[in-house]
Amino acid sequence: MKFFAPKKSDKSNNSDSKKVEKKTTKEEPQESKAPTTDVGTPDKKAKERKLFGLFRIKNNKQLIIIGVIATIILWLGITGIGIYALNWENSYVYNVTRFIPYPAATTNGAIIWEHDYLSNVNIIKKYQSEFKKVDFKSAEGKKILTQIKKDTMTRLIEDVLIKKEASDLKVNLSDKEVNDSYSQLIKSNGGDKSFAEVLNKYYGLTTVEFKNEIYKARLLRQKVTEKFASDPSINQDAKKKAEEVLAKVKAGEDFQALAKQYSQDTTAASGGDLGFFGKGKMVPEFETAAFALKPGEVSGLVKTVYGYHIIKVTEVKGDQIHAYHILIKTKDFQTWLDDAVSKAKVHYLIKI
Repeated sequence: MKFFAPKKSDKSNNSDSKKVEKKTTKEEPQESKAPTTDVGTPDKKAKERKLFGLFRIKNNKQLIIIGVIATIILWLGITGIGIYALNWENSYVYNVTRFIPYPAATTNGAIIWEHDYLSNVNIIKKYQSEFKKVDFKSAEGKKILTQIKKDTMTRLIEDVLIKKEASDLKVNLSDKEVNDSYSQLIKSNGGDKSFAEVLNKYYGLTTVEFKNEIYKARLLRQKVTEKFASDPSINQDAKKKAEEVLAKVKAGEDFQALAKQYSQDTTAASGGDLGFFGKGKMVPEFETAAFALKPGEVSGLVKTVYGYHIIKVTEVKGDQIHAYHILIKTKDFQTWLDDAVSKAKVHYLIKI
């Protein structure tokens, strides 16, 4: 007998064949795909570029951003070299430092900015050029300019110290005080128009620039000066010391010996000896107290601009008296400021 394979089997074979073909067809496009990593995803590193072998650049946009940043850094660096190494002080630096804060010096850690320094130098240069007709290209003009730069930096250092002292003394400068004082200044100088013309012609300033950059600092200086003159608490230590010395004098201790030990006047070495003098030779407060004494008498504390005095008159000849004194100095504003400047830790970043 002949046996025939069932037709169903043929269909099955045909079906399997088609499945294989379809599978093969689906797999063929994979050969053209980008290289894959171990997890079967496209290798992104294949599309990356390296800049100077350091930075991975994925696209042109990133390259442009890096280029812009590098250009800015280079520009800032070149400008810095110009300011600090080459001593650039031209209009380019003046305009750049208006927006980019380059420091010119530090005072006790506080920064003095290059733009503030240049602005103040330019103001004085303008005045010297317009009003005094100084030629800054001449030998004499160059000497004057050097002094202007030194004086300007000193004044900016003083402003830093005064601002700190104002804070310590709780001296405040309100907007109302500034505006009222400024309005009075304008009135006393012929009004807004006249004042603005003078500022522009002789100083190269607008009224707003003068008010914010110059006048506020001057007004604060004035208020601190007044505080030193009017506030007894500032010199309470000096007064206490003077009272202690006066007590020793009244207790019978030798006046000249005490003067040598405690007096802060130049006459201390000679026991406080002032010699003979008449009226009109001493400051009014001292003169009044001294000429009221009889030989052998000692005054109480006498306050003058120099400090606290203890006066002893030893002899009277006609309209003259022979006196000795002990001086305990107080802090007046200028003395304090000079001392503060000399002790300040100043670090110059630019050439003066």
